[in-house]
Amino acid sequence: MTLDVVIPNYNGASLLRQFLPSVLTSARRAGARDVVVVDDASTDDSLAVLSEIAPDIRVIRRLYNGGFGEAVNEGARGLTGDLLAVCMTDIELYPDCLEKAVSAMEAPDVFAAGFHLRTSAATGNGGVTSLAFSRGLFHAEFPGEEQPGAFDEPTEIAFALGGATIMRRDVFEELGGFDPVYAPYGWEDIDLCYRAWRSGWRCVNEPKALAWHRHPHTSVQSHASELKREIISLRNRMLFVRRNFASPSLLRQHKLWISLMKLKARTKRNPAVAEADRQARQALQATGSRGHIIAPVLDEAGLLERLSRPGSVSPSQSLPLTAQADGLL
Repeated sequence: MTLDVVIPNYNGASLLRQFLPSVLTSARRAGARDVVVVDDASTDDSLAVLSEIAPDIRVIRRLYNGGFGEAVNEGARGLTGDLLAVCMTDIELYPDCLEKAVSAMEAPDVFAAGFHLRTSAATGNGGVTSLAFSRGLFHAEFPGEEQPGAFDEPTEIAFALGGATIMRRDVFEELGGFDPVYAPYGWEDIDLCYRAWRSGWRCVNEPKALAWHRHPHTSVQSHASELKREIISLRNRMLFVRRNFASPSLLRQHKLWISLMKLKARTKRNPAVAEADRQARQALQATGSRGHIIAPVLDEAGLLERLSRPGSVSPSQSLPLTAQADGLL
């Protein structure tokens, strides 16, 4: 299988200098045909650093900052490899990381394989993920981080982290890539992988595809206030529910809990919940539809149960095509 690599960058000059060489080394070892850096209208020295340390690399310069998803989508446009790897600027890959990730894609029903991410010697595999619905919203969970050594075999996961993964390029395109409604960042990878699961694909974590996540959230925290980050996170979690689910039962719970969250936030004079809800409604209106709920409707209750806990990789379990949505949760 042929491989291309996309690296989205926004004001990551220092990160590129530190960690891009490891990505290029891993890409060469995996036989990658093309490595593309998409600069999302950086205002620092990113372009100069790229010219200095990787003068032969292809760079796409965006004129405006559209966020993580749009940058990756643009980088993937025109690539023809079987597989598409996406690497954040703040990860350091082991030399054989991409090679091992490619091997995880040999199973014909795997859409995405996430890397084995470590943030320190004391933490476990941060690439092992699950998804749980509680109090009206979904919660992204990382059970591998707190259990070093617990996930040392290939594992089914709810989603592969968008900046530390390898995907089937044709399926990525068929699914429409990362949904730009989540711009500037957050939940676009969960949304994409959930749509892949609903379409009959699986996501896995490959523990041998080792990478260090050196500075998680650095770019986000340095370019947005705490209140803005809270609004973006809440808005995108609301959008994930409203764009992907039609279950009256789930949507009733969502609406109730958002109302309760607004009341609680109002007593603390915190505008985040109300503003996030306003922005989510506005974003849905701008898309011209409720979202990309697809048919036939899978057994969503069974699927969500499966995604709520990581599982060992075994022969694919079929996901029954039923329309029992109202009984969900």
